[in-house]
Amino acid sequence: MSNHACVIFDLDGTLADTKQGIVRGFQYAAKEMGFAYLPQYENSIIGPSLIDSFRHLYGLPEEEAREAVRHYRAYYYKQGMFEYSLYNGIEDLIKTLRKEGRTLAVATTKYQKYALLMLENSRLIAYFDCVAGSMEDGSRAGKKELLKVVMEQTAYSAQQCIMIGDKHYDGEGAACYKMDFIWAKYGYGNEEEMREIPITFVAENVKGLYRYFALGT
Repeated sequence: MSNHACVIFDLDGTLADTKQGIVRGFQYAAKEMGFAYLPQYENSIIGPSLIDSFRHLYGLPEEEAREAVRHYRAYYYKQGMFEYSLYNGIEDLIKTLRKEGRTLAVATTKYQKYALLMLENSRLIAYFDCVAGSMEDGSRAGKKELLKVVMEQTAYSAQQCIMIGDKHYDGEGAACYKMDFIWAKYGYGNEEEMREIPITFVAENVKGLYRYFALGT
């Protein structure tokens, strides 16, 4: 049974299946930039910063990558952020953890304003004490920085927290603080990228999270 006082969730691929909106945003941006869309990399674009994704996939210089990000956001803000579904059982899990008295937080590389809008739309926002997303000025772009924000705002140490995420970026961020980490294997990550990540527990699905926290299902 977990005795962590603060449970920190990634958003994309952990709380919600957001792939459709993200993929369509990339498709729109690629079309506007005159590039071919690369469907074989769909899972890899979920998790890292958008500018890094465009730079790595298309070999773009920074200014062109920023232009691509602007096109992506034009689509995402209007429509893409609402093209998602919560994973089955997540809402009840969040409510149950909250009833237990746990502090709940979100650490996501998604822009802060988009993360807040999505959580408001899903009606989960009321259960979270802290939502840490990346900022439009380029700050708080990595999980290490985001987890630091959560710990500062909640006043919990790394040893009192546990991070739940689906990508190696989540695990790397947690490892920076020797924080326990649950791999949400049901998301967009894969075993290859998680090979060298210190993992406390592997959740094959949301029911696995229930088991880890010793909650009824």
